[in-house]
Amino acid sequence: MCVAACERVLTEAGIKIQLHPNGTAIEGEWVPVFAAIESCHQAVQAMGCPRVYTNLKVTTRTNKEQTLEDKAASGSPGTEPLKTYCGSAFSG
Repeated sequence: MCVAACERVLTEAGIKIQLHPNGTAIEGEWVPVFAAIESCHQAVQAMGCPRVYTNLKVTTRTNKEQTLEDKAASGSPGTEPLKTYCGSAFSG
């Protein structure tokens, strides 16, 4: 239920995501990504969860252009220049 709420928030914010068994991979510009993560917390709290725990891993890359799909295919970290990749696990 919480993951679905966050998926909806991220999709409505136009953030590129990939759901996987251990969390959600997020790709986008720094400010919109972190604003969307804040909105995920607000959405889950509005569902009655008094505490929300989010674990983030963030990488930025300026030496080459690489999307979530490229990263998944190559197994190496990184995204497009000045983009943010967040591997996160949302739980409520």
